[in-house]
Amino acid sequence: MTNIGGIPIAPSLEALQLRLQGILLFATLAATAPAFGADLAYGSLKFATNSHDFGNTYRGDQLVHRFTFVNTGQGPLTIQGVHAACGCTAVEIDKGKKYAPGESGFIEVKLDTADFSGTLVKSVTVLSNEKLLPDRMLTLRAYVKAEIEAEPPLVDFGDAPIRGA
Repeated sequence: MTNIGGIPIAPSLEALQLRLQGILLFATLAATAPAFGADLAYGSLKFATNSHDFGNTYRGDQLVHRFTFVNTGQGPLTIQGVHAACGCTAVEIDKGKKYAPGESGFIEVKLDTADFSGTLVKSVTVLSNEKLLPDRMLTLRAYVKAEIEAEPPLVDFGDAPIRGA
């Protein structure tokens, strides 16, 4: 009850209904809070290492490396996609698989060195459902040697005659 000028006034029926609705809303939210909290847990992607150096290799070699990871979060982790920087890099992963907290997995990356010589650096982007860092970059390095090297790499023979022409 409220007082206006010392005269007691009873709250209206509408005011009581609003208070009751507020109490019911609060009770409903309090009862379902654990369920909402469970939905807020999410996975966290942690790689053992985010780069690999193959060292010296020869042109045409097929290089393969497995990047291992673990879900260090409190909820499920999903690898949603993997994008290679170029066609020389192929990636294998169970796309869409859910990794439970503590579960490990790997991303296998294959690098074809057929069209390269010298220092080679390629990257792969991993997209996940992680909230803080949803995309991660993995890096591959190699020094590709050609089986035959000419020094200088280009030779100009000028206007050499062509036989039979």
